Amino acid sequence: DHLNDLTAWIRNDAPGIPIQSNWRPTRQRFGTLAWQGPSARLSFDLEADGPFIRHFVPELPPIRPRRTAFPRNNRELTLAAAWKFSEQGKSALIFCTQRDHVEGFAETALDVQRRGFLPALLEDSQSVERAMAVGREWLGANHPAVRCLAIGVAVHHGRLPGPFLREVEALLSTGVLRVTVASPTLAQGLNLNAAVLLIPNLYRAGTLITGEEFANVAGRAGRAFVDLEGLVVHVMHEPEPWRHAKWRELVNSARSRSLSSGIIAVVDEV
Repeated sequence: DHLNDLTAWIRNDAPGIPIQSNWRPTRQRFGTLAWQGPSARLSFDLEADGPFIRHFVPELPPIRPRRTAFPRNNRELTLAAAWKFSEQGKSALIFCTQRDHVEGFAETALDVQRRGFLPALLEDSQSVERAMAVGREWLGANHPAVRCLAIGVAVHHGRLPGPFLREVEALLSTGVLRVTVASPTLAQGLNLNAAVLLIPNLYRAGTLITGEEFANVAGRAGRAFVDLEGLVVHVMHEPEPWRHAKWRELVNSARSRSLSSGIIAVVDEV
């Protein structure tokens, strides 16, 4: 009803209806990356019998002085998947439901790269020197967001200074950085897109994120007129049945979501 009222107001009560289209420039697929034995299986569908790649992320033996294999937890599995997609020429975006998780991912990426489990993704160190100089000025040389640039990873959240974020966004727009770790600002209009969206956690402070927020975030998967399809993947190092069920629930709620427009709310109030 609100949309019809707004349409009538815009048309000055002349007869006519709004034009609607479900067309998308890219196809969108929802899948899972679940650890099974010595490797992780990438599934391209919500159904158990859908298409999949069995050994998408293999387990790597320990490298001294570390005594455990890689990946050993959900965070490391997510990073391993991002690197794998990057090696295939696809940009990967890791969505963290809480801002304080972003820099934890950055620290882990630096650690596993230093230990030799993951290679550096940056081909030309000079391409990020300007952004690193701005980062050192605002954040200091030891900040994980600054150090991650040297290995080809972008860190983005709302508490980082604006000049530094502008430099990072410029590197993302030119394709210099292929892996991004971003906070919930991704769901608030931030213009970041990637071929693959990795979601390691569906909860914020113990509460499942809403279908509306998830739909906004999932829309970042698939760059218009660049990628044929966008892949949204839930990463599960411990793939219990309830995790699969919550993932299907969230995807289905996003598909049947009801979004409200700010301008329609204002017009209705007036």
